[in-house]
Amino acid sequence: AGVDEEGNIYLSFDCPEMTDASQFTWCKAYEELADDQKFRVETVGDHSKLYFKNPDKGDLGTYSVSVSDTDGVSSSFALDEEELERLIALSNEIKNPTIPLKSELAYEIFDKGQVRFWLQAEHLSPDASYRFIINDREVSDSEKHRMKCDRATGIIEMVMDRFTIENEGTYTVQIHDGKAKNQSSLVLIGDAFKAVLDEAEFQRKEFLRKQGPHFAEYLHWDVTDECEVRLVCKVANTKKETVFKWLKDDALYETEALPDLEKGVCQLLIPKLSKKDLGEYKATLKDERGQDVSVLEIAGKVYEDMVLAMSRVCGASASPLKVLCTEEGIRLQCFMKYFTEEMKVNWYHKDAKIASSEHMRIGGNEEMAWLQICEPTEKDKGKYTFEIFDGKDNHQRSLDLSGQAFDEAFAEFQQLKAAAFAEKNRGKVIGGLPDVVTIMEGKTLNLTCTVFGNPDPEVVWFKNDKDIEVSEHFSVKVEQAKYVSMTITGVTSEDSGKYSIHVKNKHGGEKIDVTVSVYKHGE
Repeated sequence: AGVDEEGNIYLSFDCPEMTDASQFTWCKAYEELADDQKFRVETVGDHSKLYFKNPDKGDLGTYSVSVSDTDGVSSSFALDEEELERLIALSNEIKNPTIPLKSELAYEIFDKGQVRFWLQAEHLSPDASYRFIINDREVSDSEKHRMKCDRATGIIEMVMDRFTIENEGTYTVQIHDGKAKNQSSLVLIGDAFKAVLDEAEFQRKEFLRKQGPHFAEYLHWDVTDECEVRLVCKVANTKKETVFKWLKDDALYETEALPDLEKGVCQLLIPKLSKKDLGEYKATLKDERGQDVSVLEIAGKVYEDMVLAMSRVCGASASPLKVLCTEEGIRLQCFMKYFTEEMKVNWYHKDAKIASSEHMRIGGNEEMAWLQICEPTEKDKGKYTFEIFDGKDNHQRSLDLSGQAFDEAFAEFQQLKAAAFAEKNRGKVIGGLPDVVTIMEGKTLNLTCTVFGNPDPEVVWFKNDKDIEVSEHFSVKVEQAKYVSMTITGVTSEDSGKYSIHVKNKHGGEKIDVTVSVYKHGE
């Protein structure tokens, strides 16, 4: 079985033993075939062929050929479905040759927003022709559809300068080269079309934007080694007249100095980021050629990611845990470049997580995180761990508060607590006395104040550091152990001087001075 150069399917048989009187007889299922619409027999010399005019599944079966006037020369061939399909495919390939393609019809978008449709054939002769068809309608080479065929490389292309909403549909290229032909289609409908349209429009706008001052890199952020949030952008195509501004929530954001545009990089540092810094940040460029803007909103996940990034820097550089004793108890402190309570931190005692309470207070300020152990007891001994999470890793600092470390801290706490108690309860003047009093001779001077102490303090008055003797001229009164007064009746110039009140109890006390100046009538 075979296929000739014109694509005709045939069975052939050669019989060198034949004579001039010999005849070839072709049969199917051993019944002689007539030369009808299905078959055609062609015999030349000792070579005979049976051609199939319109081969189909009805032609499946066993074929045989015999040659008369010989010693019974014959042959048979079983044509099964697999062989017939192979022959038909080979026939179609010869009758309808296909131009092989290196690449099917595809598109690409140029930086000005033009859309290029193209394919590449394996080989094209100088006589090859092609057609572009959009939505079943052939388009010709024009300013709107610029076509080109490079027969040496096999590339056929069409460029559309402006791709619009009206260009949705099916794009097809048909190629003819002698008998050979092929076609390739690209469907741009729905989401596929929208993706091309959006990208083309984006590239067109980008091209126009870049004709003036523009951002080569839009605003993005990072965190410095000093734990400052840094907003960064890169600019291009600027000149001396180009104006750059930082804005927050559309209001001018004041900075010490504007960036040097010639360097191409603009930075804005935000130290100690907190919720007061939330908002929409803009960088703007403008000159007579055009303008551009870059926007970064610090809110939501962006803000959360910034806090995590700061946690990474601060956690890596955090100090060892330090002990600070206060009158309230023992405070464990971890110093950092910056701390905010929005950072994800935990404290542990003997590997058990601590919840903030009256006994264990968790807090911090911009410089540190701390754990206050109020009124510590033996139960509070053990290992303490501070942990800060940066979104990926945990940074930990630990301290063993037991043995001598606990004993020394507890002793210092007791001392501070006692000192604080004494300071709180010692005798003191809590208000009422002036620093200087000026009074005319003959008048009555009344100095009053409020004192405090637990237990009630002892009150003593002095003049020029000597005890005052109570008399009709000098009188002292203490009411309810808190209201104190000293009265000088009919003051004279001799009453000028430094008066002192000394308030004290067993916890301590203090002395307050008042300068009295007496002047004569008319002075």
